[in-house]
Amino acid sequence: MTRLRVPVLMFHHVEAVPPAELAPPPVHPDSYLSRRKLAAVLDTLAYHGHHTLTLAEAAARSRAGRRLPHRAVVLTFDDGCRCFRDHALPELTARGMTATLFAVSGELGGSNRWDRPSGEPGERREDLLDAAALRGLIAAGIEVGSHGRHHPDLTACDDATLAGEVAGSREELAAAIGSSVATFCYPYGRLDARVRAAAAAAGYAAAAAIHGVSAARPGDAFALPRLPVNPRDGRFELLLKASGANAALSPDMQALLGSGQCNVPTAAGGLPFICFDLAGGANLVGSEVLVGVQGGQRNFLSTAGYGKLGVPGNMVPSSSANIDASLGLLWHADGAIKRGILSKATTPATAAGTNGAVLCAMSQNDTQNNPHNPMYGIAMAGAQGLLLNLVGTESSVSGGNSQAPMALINPSLQPTTISQRFHCFQTRY
Repeated sequence: MTRLRVPVLMFHHVEAVPPAELAPPPVHPDSYLSRRKLAAVLDTLAYHGHHTLTLAEAAARSRAGRRLPHRAVVLTFDDGCRCFRDHALPELTARGMTATLFAVSGELGGSNRWDRPSGEPGERREDLLDAAALRGLIAAGIEVGSHGRHHPDLTACDDATLAGEVAGSREELAAAIGSSVATFCYPYGRLDARVRAAAAAAGYAAAAAIHGVSAARPGDAFALPRLPVNPRDGRFELLLKASGANAALSPDMQALLGSGQCNVPTAAGGLPFICFDLAGGANLVGSEVLVGVQGGQRNFLSTAGYGKLGVPGNMVPSSSANIDASLGLLWHADGAIKRGILSKATTPATAAGTNGAVLCAMSQNDTQNNPHNPMYGIAMAGAQGLLLNLVGTESSVSGGNSQAPMALINPSLQPTTISQRFHCFQTRY
Protein backbone atom coordinates (compact mmCIF):
# COMPACT_ATOMS: atom_id res chain seq x y z
CA MET A 1 0.00 0.00 0.00
CA THR A 2 1.29 3.46 -0.93
CA ARG A 3 1.53 5.46 2.29
CA LEU A 4 0.59 9.10 2.71
CA ARG A 5 -0.09 10.56 6.13
CA VAL A 6 -1.37 14.12 6.00
CA PRO A 7 -4.66 15.65 7.20
CA VAL A 8 -6.95 16.41 4.24
CA LEU A 9 -9.93 18.75 4.63
CA MET A 10 -12.87 18.76 2.24
CA PHE A 11 -14.88 21.76 1.02
CA HIS A 12 -17.49 22.11 -1.71
CA HIS A 13 -19.10 25.51 -2.23
CA VAL A 14 -18.06 28.94 -1.00
CA GLU A 15 -20.65 31.65 -1.51
CA ALA A 16 -20.87 35.34 -0.69
CA VAL A 17 -23.50 34.74 2.01
CA PRO A 18 -24.31 31.94 4.49
CA PRO A 19 -26.35 28.99 3.16
CA ALA A 20 -29.50 30.15 4.97
CA GLU A 21 -29.46 33.34 2.88
CA LEU A 22 -29.07 31.67 -0.52
CA ALA A 23 -31.98 31.60 -2.95
CA PRO A 24 -32.94 28.99 -3.81
CA PRO A 25 -31.76 27.40 -0.57
CA PRO A 26 -29.33 24.48 -0.85
CA VAL A 27 -30.55 20.93 -0.31
CA HIS A 28 -27.27 20.13 1.46
CA PRO A 29 -26.43 23.30 3.43
CA ASP A 30 -23.48 21.65 5.16
CA SER A 31 -21.72 21.68 1.78
CA TYR A 32 -21.91 25.48 1.63
CA LEU A 33 -19.65 27.92 3.45
CA SER A 34 -19.93 31.67 3.31
CA ARG A 35 -16.84 33.54 2.21
CA ARG A 36 -16.64 35.04 5.68
CA LYS A 37 -16.72 31.57 7.27
CA LEU A 38 -13.97 30.32 4.94
CA ALA A 39 -11.86 33.37 5.83
CA ALA A 40 -12.29 32.53 9.52
CA VAL A 41 -11.30 28.91 8.86
CA LEU A 42 -8.15 29.98 7.02
CA ASP A 43 -7.26 32.52 9.70
CA THR A 44 -7.60 29.87 12.40
CA LEU A 45 -5.35 27.48 10.49
CA ALA A 46 -2.77 30.21 9.93
CA TYR A 47 -2.87 31.38 13.55
CA HIS A 48 -2.17 27.85 14.77
CA GLY A 49 0.75 27.37 12.39
CA HIS A 50 -0.78 25.07 9.79
CA HIS A 51 1.01 24.93 6.44
CA THR A 52 -1.09 24.23 3.34
CA LEU A 53 0.10 21.90 0.57
CA THR A 54 -1.57 20.65 -2.56
CA LEU A 55 -2.40 16.96 -2.51
CA ALA A 56 0.06 16.39 -5.36
CA GLU A 57 2.87 18.08 -3.43
CA ALA A 58 2.14 16.10 -0.28
CA ALA A 59 2.14 12.85 -2.26
CA ALA A 60 5.39 13.74 -4.04
CA ARG A 61 7.15 14.57 -0.79
CA SER A 62 5.93 11.37 0.83
CA ARG A 63 6.98 9.26 -2.15
CA ALA A 64 10.45 10.83 -2.10
CA GLY A 65 10.84 10.21 1.63
CA ARG A 66 10.87 13.93 2.40
CA ARG A 67 9.28 15.14 5.61
CA LEU A 68 6.15 17.23 5.35
CA PRO A 69 6.16 20.69 6.93
CA HIS A 70 5.14 20.97 10.57
CA ARG A 71 1.35 20.96 10.84
CA ALA A 72 0.88 20.33 7.14
CA VAL A 73 -2.70 20.21 5.91
CA VAL A 74 -4.24 19.75 2.45
CA LEU A 75 -7.32 21.78 1.52
CA THR A 76 -9.49 20.23 -1.21
CA PHE A 77 -12.49 21.68 -3.04
CA ASP A 78 -14.80 19.39 -5.02
CA ASP A 79 -16.54 19.85 -8.39
CA GLY A 80 -14.65 22.84 -9.83
CA CYS A 81 -17.43 25.38 -9.27
CA ARG A 82 -17.18 29.00 -10.31
CA CYS A 83 -17.70 30.03 -6.69
CA PHE A 84 -14.22 28.70 -5.90
CA ARG A 85 -12.61 31.24 -8.23
CA ASP A 86 -14.92 34.06 -7.12
CA HIS A 87 -14.82 33.59 -3.35
CA ALA A 88 -12.33 30.96 -2.18
CA LEU A 89 -9.33 31.85 -4.34
CA PRO A 90 -9.09 35.49 -3.15
CA GLU A 91 -9.10 34.38 0.50
CA LEU A 92 -6.44 31.73 -0.14
CA THR A 93 -4.26 34.12 -2.14
CA ALA A 94 -4.49 36.84 0.51
CA ARG A 95 -2.97 34.43 3.04
CA GLY A 96 -0.39 32.80 0.80
CA MET A 97 -2.24 29.48 0.95
CA THR A 98 -2.87 26.85 -1.68
CA ALA A 99 -5.42 24.11 -2.32
CA THR A 100 -6.41 21.30 -4.67
CA LEU A 101 -9.53 21.73 -6.81
CA PHE A 102 -11.13 18.60 -8.28
CA ALA A 103 -12.82 19.21 -11.65
CA VAL A 104 -15.22 16.98 -13.62
CA SER A 105 -13.58 16.64 -17.04
CA GLY A 106 -16.74 16.00 -19.06
CA GLU A 107 -18.65 18.92 -17.55
CA LEU A 108 -16.16 21.81 -17.82
CA GLY A 109 -18.01 25.07 -18.32
CA GLY A 110 -21.32 23.34 -17.58
CA SER A 111 -23.15 22.78 -14.33
CA ASN A 112 -23.57 20.21 -11.56
CA ARG A 113 -26.03 18.04 -13.50
CA TRP A 114 -25.31 15.01 -11.29
CA ASP A 115 -26.88 16.89 -8.36
CA ARG A 116 -30.07 17.57 -10.32
CA PRO A 117 -31.40 14.34 -11.89
CA SER A 118 -33.98 14.85 -14.63
CA GLY A 119 -37.49 15.02 -13.25
CA GLU A 120 -36.37 15.05 -9.62
CA PRO A 121 -35.88 17.89 -7.13
CA GLY A 122 -32.19 18.44 -6.72
CA GLU A 123 -29.44 20.71 -5.46
CA ARG A 124 -29.01 24.33 -6.52
CA ARG A 125 -27.49 24.85 -9.93
CA GLU A 126 -23.79 25.59 -9.65
CA ASP A 127 -21.88 26.81 -12.69
CA LEU A 128 -18.60 25.03 -13.31
CA LEU A 129 -15.31 26.56 -14.39
CA ASP A 130 -14.20 26.03 -17.98
CA ALA A 131 -10.74 24.99 -19.15
CA ALA A 132 -9.46 28.56 -19.48
CA ALA A 133 -10.52 29.38 -15.93
CA LEU A 134 -8.82 26.23 -14.63
CA ARG A 135 -5.60 27.25 -16.38
CA GLY A 136 -5.87 30.57 -14.56
CA LEU A 137 -6.13 28.77 -11.24
CA ILE A 138 -3.02 26.75 -12.00
CA ALA A 139 -1.16 29.98 -12.75
CA ALA A 140 -2.30 31.22 -9.33
CA GLY A 141 -0.75 28.19 -7.59
CA ILE A 142 -3.83 25.96 -7.29
CA GLU A 143 -3.61 22.27 -8.18
CA VAL A 144 -6.32 20.91 -10.47
CA GLY A 145 -7.12 17.22 -10.01
CA SER A 146 -9.73 14.94 -11.55
CA HIS A 147 -13.17 14.28 -10.11
CA GLY A 148 -14.13 11.84 -12.84
CA ARG A 149 -15.67 12.42 -16.28
CA HIS A 150 -19.36 12.79 -15.32
CA HIS A 151 -19.38 12.34 -11.50
CA PRO A 152 -21.11 8.91 -11.17
CA ASP A 153 -20.87 6.50 -8.27
CA LEU A 154 -17.85 4.56 -9.47
CA THR A 155 -18.68 1.48 -7.43
CA ALA A 156 -21.79 1.04 -9.62
CA CYS A 157 -19.93 1.44 -12.96
CA ASP A 158 -19.00 -1.43 -15.28
CA ASP A 159 -15.32 -1.87 -16.07
CA ALA A 160 -15.38 0.13 -19.31
CA THR A 161 -17.18 3.09 -17.72
CA LEU A 162 -14.88 2.94 -14.71
CA ALA A 163 -11.82 3.13 -16.95
CA GLY A 164 -13.25 6.17 -18.73
CA GLU A 165 -14.14 7.91 -15.50
CA VAL A 166 -10.76 7.33 -13.87
CA ALA A 167 -8.05 7.02 -16.53
CA GLY A 168 -10.02 8.72 -19.30
CA SER A 169 -10.83 11.78 -17.21
CA ARG A 170 -7.15 12.18 -16.37
CA GLU A 171 -6.22 12.32 -20.04
CA GLU A 172 -9.12 14.65 -20.94
CA LEU A 173 -8.43 17.06 -18.12
CA ALA A 174 -4.69 17.18 -18.82
CA ALA A 175 -5.39 18.02 -22.46
CA ALA A 176 -7.85 20.74 -21.47
CA ILE A 177 -5.67 22.51 -18.91
CA GLY A 178 -2.31 21.90 -20.57
CA SER A 179 -0.86 20.40 -17.40
CA SER A 180 -0.40 16.96 -15.90
CA VAL A 181 -3.07 15.67 -13.53
CA ALA A 182 -1.60 13.98 -10.48
CA THR A 183 -4.54 13.39 -8.13
CA PHE A 184 -8.06 12.00 -8.20
CA CYS A 185 -11.17 12.41 -6.05
CA TYR A 186 -13.79 9.66 -5.94
CA PRO A 187 -17.26 11.08 -6.69
CA TYR A 188 -19.36 11.01 -3.51
CA GLY A 189 -16.22 9.68 -1.81
CA ARG A 190 -17.24 6.13 -2.73
CA LEU A 191 -14.75 3.43 -3.62
CA ASP A 192 -14.15 -0.28 -3.25
CA ALA A 193 -11.14 -2.47 -3.99
CA ARG A 194 -11.84 -2.45 -7.74
CA VAL A 195 -12.21 1.33 -7.91
CA ARG A 196 -9.11 1.91 -5.79
CA ALA A 197 -7.10 -0.38 -8.09
CA ALA A 198 -8.31 1.59 -11.12
CA ALA A 199 -7.10 4.87 -9.60
CA ALA A 200 -3.73 3.39 -8.70
CA ALA A 201 -3.30 1.91 -12.19
CA ALA A 202 -4.27 5.14 -13.97
CA GLY A 203 -1.05 6.88 -12.96
CA TYR A 204 -2.32 9.13 -10.19
CA ALA A 205 -0.10 9.86 -7.21
CA ALA A 206 -3.00 9.91 -4.74
CA ALA A 207 -6.78 9.62 -4.59
CA ALA A 208 -9.17 11.06 -2.01
CA ALA A 209 -12.30 9.62 -0.47
CA ILE A 210 -14.31 10.84 2.55
CA HIS A 211 -13.94 9.92 6.19
CA GLY A 212 -16.65 7.46 7.18
CA VAL A 213 -16.71 5.59 3.86
CA SER A 214 -15.94 1.97 4.71
CA ALA A 215 -13.13 1.61 2.15
CA ALA A 216 -11.36 4.85 3.17
CA ARG A 217 -8.11 4.11 5.02
CA PRO A 218 -5.92 6.61 6.93
CA GLY A 219 -2.44 6.57 5.43
CA ASP A 220 -3.50 4.88 2.17
CA ALA A 221 -2.58 7.30 -0.63
CA PHE A 222 -5.38 5.89 -2.80
CA ALA A 223 -8.11 5.87 -0.16
CA LEU A 224 -7.46 9.06 1.82
CA PRO A 225 -10.29 9.84 4.29
CA ARG A 226 -10.93 13.57 3.96
CA LEU A 227 -12.69 15.35 6.82
CA PRO A 228 -15.49 17.72 5.71
CA VAL A 229 -15.53 21.29 7.03
CA ASN A 230 -19.08 22.52 7.50
CA PRO A 231 -20.65 25.84 8.54
CA ARG A 232 -21.33 24.66 12.10
CA ASP A 233 -17.74 23.72 12.90
CA GLY A 234 -16.23 25.64 15.77
CA ARG A 235 -12.54 26.32 16.24
CA PHE A 236 -12.02 23.23 18.36
CA GLU A 237 -13.61 20.97 15.75
CA LEU A 238 -11.64 22.59 12.94
CA LEU A 239 -8.32 22.15 14.71
CA LEU A 240 -9.11 18.52 15.46
CA LYS A 241 -9.84 17.91 11.80
CA ALA A 242 -6.74 19.82 10.69
CA SER A 243 -4.67 17.57 12.93
CA GLY A 244 -6.12 14.50 11.21
CA ALA A 245 -8.25 13.45 14.17
CA ASN A 246 -11.17 11.21 13.25
CA ALA A 247 -13.54 8.85 14.97
CA ALA A 248 -11.81 5.51 14.49
CA LEU A 249 -11.48 2.72 17.02
CA SER A 250 -8.02 1.46 17.88
CA PRO A 251 -7.24 -2.17 16.97
CA ASP A 252 -7.50 -3.30 20.59
CA MET A 253 -10.95 -1.72 20.86
CA GLN A 254 -12.02 -3.38 17.62
CA ALA A 255 -10.91 -6.74 19.02
CA LEU A 256 -12.79 -6.11 22.27
CA LEU A 257 -15.92 -5.19 20.35
CA GLY A 258 -15.79 -8.43 18.40
CA SER A 259 -15.12 -10.53 21.48
CA GLY A 260 -18.63 -10.18 22.88
CA GLN A 261 -17.30 -8.79 26.16
CA CYS A 262 -18.79 -5.37 25.49
CA ASN A 263 -22.34 -6.71 25.20
CA VAL A 264 -22.91 -4.24 22.36
CA PRO A 265 -24.67 -5.29 19.12
CA THR A 266 -22.23 -5.24 16.22
CA ALA A 267 -24.66 -5.08 13.31
CA ALA A 268 -23.54 -1.54 12.52
CA GLY A 269 -19.92 -2.68 12.30
CA GLY A 270 -18.58 -0.55 15.14
CA LEU A 271 -19.33 1.88 17.92
CA PRO A 272 -20.70 5.15 16.52
CA PHE A 273 -19.84 6.93 19.76
CA ILE A 274 -18.29 6.28 23.14
CA CYS A 275 -18.85 8.25 26.36
CA PHE A 276 -15.82 8.47 28.64
CA ASP A 277 -16.11 9.10 32.36
CA LEU A 278 -13.14 11.34 33.12
CA ALA A 279 -12.11 12.06 36.69
CA GLY A 280 -14.52 14.78 37.72
CA GLY A 281 -16.94 13.73 35.01
CA ALA A 282 -19.44 12.00 37.26
CA ASN A 283 -22.16 14.26 35.94
CA LEU A 284 -21.73 12.56 32.55
CA VAL A 285 -21.75 8.91 33.60
CA GLY A 286 -24.49 8.36 36.16
CA SER A 287 -26.74 11.26 35.25
CA GLU A 288 -26.64 11.95 31.51
CA VAL A 289 -25.97 8.30 30.69
CA LEU A 290 -27.62 6.25 33.41
CA VAL A 291 -25.07 3.99 35.06
CA GLY A 292 -25.96 2.71 38.48
CA VAL A 293 -24.23 0.29 40.82
CA GLN A 294 -23.55 -3.40 40.24
CA GLY A 295 -26.25 -4.91 38.09
CA GLY A 296 -26.15 -2.56 35.13
CA GLN A 297 -27.87 0.58 33.99
CA ARG A 298 -31.23 -0.22 35.56
CA ASN A 299 -29.73 -0.79 39.00
CA PHE A 300 -30.13 2.90 39.71
CA LEU A 301 -28.53 4.92 42.43
CA SER A 302 -30.57 6.20 45.36
CA THR A 303 -32.16 9.63 45.26
CA ALA A 304 -29.39 10.81 47.55
CA GLY A 305 -26.81 9.26 45.23
CA TYR A 306 -28.14 11.20 42.29
CA GLY A 307 -28.23 14.29 44.47
CA LYS A 308 -24.46 13.93 44.78
CA LEU A 309 -24.32 14.26 41.00
CA GLY A 310 -26.40 17.43 41.11
CA VAL A 311 -29.64 15.82 39.88
CA PRO A 312 -32.76 17.36 41.49
CA GLY A 313 -34.90 14.95 43.47
CA ASN A 314 -37.83 15.23 41.07
CA MET A 315 -35.61 14.22 38.15
CA VAL A 316 -34.05 10.99 39.42
CA PRO A 317 -34.48 8.09 36.97
CA SER A 318 -36.61 5.92 39.24
CA SER A 319 -39.53 7.20 37.20
CA SER A 320 -39.81 5.81 33.67
CA ALA A 321 -40.66 9.33 32.51
CA ASN A 322 -37.04 10.24 33.20
CA ILE A 323 -35.57 7.36 31.17
CA ASP A 324 -34.82 7.35 27.44
CA ALA A 325 -33.41 4.34 25.57
CA SER A 326 -32.16 6.29 22.55
CA LEU A 327 -28.83 5.47 20.94
CA GLY A 328 -28.36 2.04 22.48
CA LEU A 329 -27.99 3.29 26.06
CA LEU A 330 -30.28 4.34 28.88
CA TRP A 331 -30.17 8.13 29.07
CA HIS A 332 -31.79 10.59 31.39
CA ALA A 333 -34.77 11.79 29.36
CA ASP A 334 -33.68 15.41 29.76
CA GLY A 335 -30.01 14.72 29.07
CA ALA A 336 -28.43 17.44 26.94
CA ILE A 337 -25.82 15.14 25.44
CA LYS A 338 -28.57 12.84 24.19
CA ARG A 339 -30.59 15.77 22.86
CA GLY A 340 -27.54 17.26 21.22
CA ILE A 341 -26.55 14.04 19.50
CA LEU A 342 -30.09 13.49 18.25
CA SER A 343 -30.14 17.04 16.91
CA LYS A 344 -27.19 16.12 14.71
CA ALA A 345 -28.39 12.65 13.68
CA THR A 346 -28.87 12.75 9.92
CA THR A 347 -32.04 10.65 9.90
CA PRO A 348 -34.23 8.80 12.43
CA ALA A 349 -32.81 5.59 10.99
CA THR A 350 -29.30 6.72 11.87
CA ALA A 351 -30.31 7.34 15.47
CA ALA A 352 -32.22 4.06 15.64
CA GLY A 353 -29.19 2.12 14.36
CA THR A 354 -26.73 3.67 16.80
CA ASN A 355 -25.28 1.63 19.64
CA GLY A 356 -23.46 3.34 22.51
CA ALA A 357 -21.01 2.28 25.18
CA VAL A 358 -19.61 3.78 28.37
CA LEU A 359 -15.99 3.31 29.43
CA CYS A 360 -15.65 4.32 33.08
CA ALA A 361 -12.45 5.60 34.63
CA MET A 362 -11.73 5.25 38.35
CA SER A 363 -9.89 7.33 40.90
CA GLN A 364 -9.29 7.00 44.63
CA ASN A 365 -12.28 9.12 45.56
CA ASP A 366 -14.76 8.46 42.76
CA THR A 367 -17.38 7.60 45.36
CA GLN A 368 -16.98 10.98 47.07
CA ASN A 369 -17.39 14.58 46.00
CA ASN A 370 -14.56 14.57 43.48
CA PRO A 371 -11.97 17.28 44.33
CA HIS A 372 -9.97 17.15 41.11
CA ASN A 373 -12.29 18.18 38.32
CA PRO A 374 -9.81 18.51 35.41
CA MET A 375 -11.81 21.00 33.35
CA TYR A 376 -10.69 24.00 35.39
CA GLY A 377 -7.07 22.96 34.96
CA ILE A 378 -7.52 22.45 31.24
CA ALA A 379 -9.01 25.92 30.93
CA MET A 380 -6.28 27.48 33.10
CA ALA A 381 -3.66 25.95 30.82
CA GLY A 382 -5.02 28.11 28.01
CA ALA A 383 -6.81 25.54 25.87
CA GLN A 384 -9.77 26.97 23.99
CA GLY A 385 -12.68 25.65 21.97
CA LEU A 386 -16.02 23.95 22.40
CA LEU A 387 -16.02 20.19 22.77
CA LEU A 388 -19.80 20.42 22.78
CA ASN A 389 -19.95 21.22 19.08
CA LEU A 390 -17.95 18.14 18.23
CA VAL A 391 -20.13 15.63 20.03
CA GLY A 392 -23.43 17.39 19.58
CA THR A 393 -23.95 18.29 23.23
CA GLU A 394 -26.03 21.35 24.03
CA SER A 395 -24.73 23.77 26.65
CA SER A 396 -26.30 25.97 29.29
CA VAL A 397 -25.85 27.24 32.86
CA SER A 398 -23.96 25.08 35.34
CA GLY A 399 -25.40 23.37 38.35
CA GLY A 400 -22.87 20.59 38.81
CA ASN A 401 -21.54 19.19 42.05
CA SER A 402 -17.97 18.11 41.23
CA GLN A 403 -15.30 20.18 42.91
CA ALA A 404 -11.73 21.22 42.22
CA PRO A 405 -8.96 22.78 44.36
CA MET A 406 -9.92 26.35 45.24
CA ALA A 407 -6.89 27.73 43.39
CA LEU A 408 -8.28 26.38 40.13
CA ILE A 409 -11.95 27.23 40.47
CA ASN A 410 -13.22 29.92 38.12
CA PRO A 411 -17.00 30.26 38.52
CA SER A 412 -17.35 31.92 35.11
CA LEU A 413 -16.27 28.69 33.38
CA GLN A 414 -18.91 26.39 34.90
CA PRO A 415 -17.29 23.14 33.74
CA THR A 416 -19.73 20.66 35.24
CA THR A 417 -23.31 21.36 34.42
CA ILE A 418 -26.20 19.38 35.82
CA SER A 419 -29.27 21.56 36.03
CA GLN A 420 -32.98 21.51 35.27
CA ARG A 421 -32.08 21.63 31.58
CA PHE A 422 -29.44 18.95 32.12
CA HIS A 423 -26.51 20.44 30.24
CA CYS A 424 -22.96 19.21 30.41
CA PHE A 425 -19.41 20.56 29.95
CA GLN A 426 -19.98 24.14 28.91
CA THR A 427 -16.38 25.14 29.61
CA ARG A 428 -14.49 26.63 26.68
CA TYR A 429 -11.24 24.64 26.56
